[in-house]
Amino acid sequence: MYLEFDLYSNEQIEKLSILISKKYELTDNTTSYILDPQLPCKQCKKVIECPGHLGRIPIYQYIVHPLFVNILCKELTHVCPICKKYNVALDVKSRCCETRIKGTSFSLHKFNVKNTNSKSKGKSNKNSENKSQSEYAFLFGNQWFTVVRMYELIHTFDFSENPELKNKMLKVFLKNIPVLPINMRPSIMDSNNIMIHNNITSISTDTTENSDKNFIKQILSGKTGIFRSMCLAKRQNFCLRSVIVPNINIPLDKILIPKEFTDQLIPHGYKPNDYVIINRQPTLQTTSILSVRSFPSSSRTIQINPLIASVFQADFDGDEMNIFGYQERNLKRNWLLN
Repeated sequence: MYLEFDLYSNEQIEKLSILISKKYELTDNTTSYILDPQLPCKQCKKVIECPGHLGRIPIYQYIVHPLFVNILCKELTHVCPICKKYNVALDVKSRCCETRIKGTSFSLHKFNVKNTNSKSKGKSNKNSENKSQSEYAFLFGNQWFTVVRMYELIHTFDFSENPELKNKMLKVFLKNIPVLPINMRPSIMDSNNIMIHNNITSISTDTTENSDKNFIKQILSGKTGIFRSMCLAKRQNFCLRSVIVPNINIPLDKILIPKEFTDQLIPHGYKPNDYVIINRQPTLQTTSILSVRSFPSSSRTIQINPLIASVFQADFDGDEMNIFGYQERNLKRNWLLN
């Protein structure tokens, strides 16, 4: 009795595994619902009892399993480059088929990094690219083959002496990288401490990847948030926003406002010396919102006494202020009482 290990083929990995997205998603594209860890698993329909499932990361081209490179090269030494026949007794330096007649021998088959677009010395290659590109390649016979080309070439080999070897050699070429579930991953050693999961690293990674998404805070606050675009927009029909300019000839509790505002935006009729609310954003303290007496002016700017500019943390280099006019008589009484 013996225990034998084997590799999954690319078809088996696709059948048994779950596709892993490159970016962590907070919602499901199929249902548009927020993903909840308490929801059942899509594979086994379990919650806490879910044992975890194999995942896969697809890649665009075939790669060679790094643990089986030497074994693959060793098996390729038993394949004749001429007749493509696999022979267990075939030695690297021995000759077969046409090689015995020609009296030539082939180099040891190996796996290396080959500059596929490099130009030979003293010769010009018009078809070659200007930029050199290095690729992992196999030296089979006296020719270099890329990983993809070698995968296709193995299909043409004659494995009549060992038919199972062909499938084993093809399993070394990966098109999907398998990923173990969380409960099967080995623990991480950090000095003398064992960390099952590094939450700090995962939190920082998720924060960086999801930084461009709108969460609850971004939806509510900001210039495009609900508060400013929906709630505060109700005041836009009876408010004024204009540049402030200094005027030392008016009292501290009075301001001069444009006559267009008093004629159009106050429906109950405006009289000089009526109260309005002035405000400058951002409103950082209580004094940033004041009720003052107003007088119409032919100017299109808001004129205030420069001594009250410090209350609003404003200066006269282009700062703007808001003015709100009352819409009902009851509001006017409240302003007078306050």
